[in-house]
Parts: sequence; structure tokens; C-alpha cells
Amino acid sequence: MKDSRPAIHTLFLVLVLVFAASSLKAQPAARIALVEQVTSASCNPCAAQNPAFKSLLENNLDHVAIIKYQRGGGGYLDPMWSFNPTQVDSRITSFYGTFSFPQAWINGTYYGTPGSISQATINSELSEPAWWDIAIDQQLSESGDELSVKVDFTALRDFQESSDLHLRAYVVIIEDEVNYPSPPGYNNERDFYWVMRYMLGGSNGALLGQQISGEQSTFEYTYNIDQSVINPERLRVVAFVQGLTTKEVHQAALYREETPSGIPVLSSLSELSVQPSLTSNLLNLSFSLLQPESLQIAVYDINGRLVETLGSEQYSAGAHSRSFVLADYASGVYFAALRSDRDSRIARFTVVR
Repeated sequence: MKDSRPAIHTLFLVLVLVFAASSLKAQPAARIALVEQVTSASCNPCAAQNPAFKSLLENNLDHVAIIKYQRGGGGYLDPMWSFNPTQVDSRITSFYGTFSFPQAWINGTYYGTPGSISQATINSELSEPAWWDIAIDQQLSESGDELSVKVDFTALRDFQESSDLHLRAYVVIIEDEVNYPSPPGYNNERDFYWVMRYMLGGSNGALLGQQISGEQSTFEYTYNIDQSVINPERLRVVAFVQGLTTKEVHQAALYREETPSGIPVLSSLSELSVQPSLTSNLLNLSFSLLQPESLQIAVYDINGRLVETLGSEQYSAGAHSRSFVLADYASGVYFAALRSDRDSRIARFTVVR
């Protein structure tokens, strides 16, 4: 009679690996909603609704990324539109199909005038998890005439639907505050916020297309700054993933070099590296931080149960390496988890005896 034990052992190993893979599924990211508005320095209804809308958005700055498209032309004077009319018109009239203002969208969904948007509206748009991680880095040259931008888009699940063929990555430069000594248009506004200055890669963005979980796409740009018009210190990068046909915005992000008062710092965790991945005693963890973080390191078994908390402390910016002795660990698959207040990284390792 043929011995069936090797086959049983192989089946058990396959089941363990499948279960381990399911435990390693990426977790969704916290939703950052994209708020877009078309407005004008010569639009009286815009001037009437902008203050309340600004107050609402400021109460949600840690959850939203904002782009305002200033419109002009015809009888509407607006120097911010004149600075980049082609991209503004392409985004508003060609993509969203509107010629009027003020109008507003959240995550690509049209909500009418800004006055129709409430906190409940924003809460609803934030209720769904996001399956993209977007990491933005921007560097201003010493002379202030050039902005270098790098954005990583990482899919946290598979995007294999037919509509996902048209997923696009958008990278937009905004000036977070533009001030004029006297009104530049006809509605008496002098201060403007989150003004779109340039869409890197064009108004149609860059093609992402269908993605598999963990796939990363990186885009790098250089923007030459006209300092006679723009304050380089006020430039910020907004990035988002949007379907070209559905117009759904899957996730957005805003670069913050300095965190305004009361707004949590976004995590600066790098990927967590575990060496060796197959160990009998010693576990080495490596990671890096762009800014100081309070981190907790813990280990979980293959069933998601907490095995041990290895440490919780404040780490400085830079590269870090920690070593831990696993003398009491039974053979099996484990997961090292590195957590900050807003983010986490997980790496798999196996203990053999």
C-alpha cells in the first residue's frame, strides 16, 4: 500500500501557506477625500459662498486635499486663470463638463454649489476605506525657482476591472494661499486658497491602468517656478488616483512639510525589513523615518493573536535597526508589526526549531 503521509504533509503545507498569504493581505488606508471647486475672482456668488466653505474645509484639513480652479475669460477677470487657462479649462469644461461656477466635487462626485456641502457630506465621502497608498516628496531648490516632485502610488488591492484600464495618476501643484493688495477681479475678494497652479504630467494625468496588490508606480517631475507670480514657499503637491471614465477618485494625498496646529502628522514610516526571514533565534528589524515618530513593535502569530510586544518608544528621523531574541518562540509563521499613531507596516518571518 502506498504511503500517503508525504501527500498529506504537502497538503498541510499548502494550506498553511494559503492561510499565511491571506493573513498578509494589505490593509486599506485611511481615506483622504479630494475636494475640487471651480470659482472666480469676478464671481459674486463665489465670494458669497467661499468664506463658509473655507471654514468647513479648514475643520477637515487632516482628512481632505483641496484644489480650487480659478476661472476667467469673457467678462470674468481672474489673473490666476490667466496664469494657466488651458489646464483649468481642460479640467473643468472638458473633463467635468461644466461652464458655470461656483461648483464643487468631492472624490469626483458632483455636489452642486459649495453651499450645498455640509459636514455630513464630507463624513459620507470619508466613510469608505481607500485601497491606495500615495507618498509625496517635494523639494524646493535653494534659489526657489524649481520644485522637484516624486510621488509613489501603491495599489493595496487588485484593480482588474475593465474600468481600471483607465485609472490615472494626477499630480497637481497648488499654492495654498494667494494674496493681492487690492481685488484682482470684480467681486472684492483679495485672498484665495488652494489655487491650482499646474498639473504635472498634463490635465489628463498619467496612465496607471490595471494594477495588482502591492504594485507601485513612481512619477517624478520638475516644475520651474515663476517667482514674479508665485510664492515658492506656499507651493504644495496634491496627488490622487481617478478613473478617467467613471470619474471616481479612489484616494488623494497632500504634501505637508510642516503640520499646521491641531493637525496630526502623517506617518513617515518606510517599509519594514525583517532579516533573516527564516530564523531559529534572532530577529533583525530595519526601517526608516522621515520625521520623529512614536512606534510600537509587536509580534503576532499566524492566527492574528498577539504573541509579544517587543517595545514602544520614540524614534528619531533616520534609519533604525533593532534586534530581538526569540528564544521562547515555537516553530511557526509569525508577523512583525511596526505601528505609529496613523500607520503600520507588517513583515512575515518563520521560526524553525
